[in-house]
Amino acid sequence: MLLSIKIGLLAIIFVVTSGSFFNERFKKNPCLVAIAIGFSIVSTFYLGRSIYNDLIIDVAGSIGVPAQPSEDFIQIDGLSLFLDGDNVRVTGIAAGAAAGVSGLRAGDIITRVDNTPLHRPSDFITAERGAFARGQRSIEVHFLRDGRQRATLLTLRR
Repeated sequence: MLLSIKIGLLAIIFVVTSGSFFNERFKKNPCLVAIAIGFSIVSTFYLGRSIYNDLIIDVAGSIGVPAQPSEDFIQIDGLSLFLDGDNVRVTGIAAGAAAGVSGLRAGDIITRVDNTPLHRPSDFITAERGAFARGQRSIEVHFLRDGRQRATLLTLRR
């Protein structure tokens, strides 16, 4: 967004300093420059904000665990994850959630998603949304169950 503000400002400065039709108008009324710059900043802010919101709405895939603002506990599309020491532990799965369909169970310890190691529950959301943004329709979840390393594919849902 900062880059687009700079581009907007540079465009205004270029118009003002070039020999264009607008140059004469800006020389006669310098407050038009301030208005143009102010408009550029505000419109760029709102444009950037709408693009950001579109990315969040259109790019975020889902497996059934809604994001929560906590580093220790999250729920995403029916999957509850808890930071247990150095482990990300599954504490619950809603009926019909993609995590349950794929074979994850409460008590499993998720070690990584695709090739990304997990250090806290929010890393799961980051990996899942990143995979969806790259066009993947599923993610490989590596986990420990009864001391044995296992893996399963989770289908990302919208």
